Amino acid sequence: MHSTGSFIDDRRPFSEKNWGHRTVIYAKLAKDMNTVQWNSFYAGLGYAGEIQQKMKECSRPVEHWTDNPDEYFIVGSDPVEEEGEEEEEASS
Repeated sequence: MHSTGSFIDDRRPFSEKNWGHRTVIYAKLAKDMNTVQWNSFYAGLGYAGEIQQKMKECSRPVEHWTDNPDEYFIVGSDPVEEEGEEEEEASS
């Protein structure tokens, strides 16, 4: 993180007081991780960031939320086919 400059600036110092009594455990686990594990961890964070961005692009802003389930659909999905339609297409 430090070498790439990708880090979160937090005004609170990283300490047991501000982060909880399990801080020592998390710090030990992080210290024990090897390079491959860190690379996998950062790849996962990057992938999660991409998913979050895609969800933002396809999400309805809060001010437009409704309680009507018919107002919601998955963007870009194929229409759902009835079981009979699938059999007709297969036999054609």
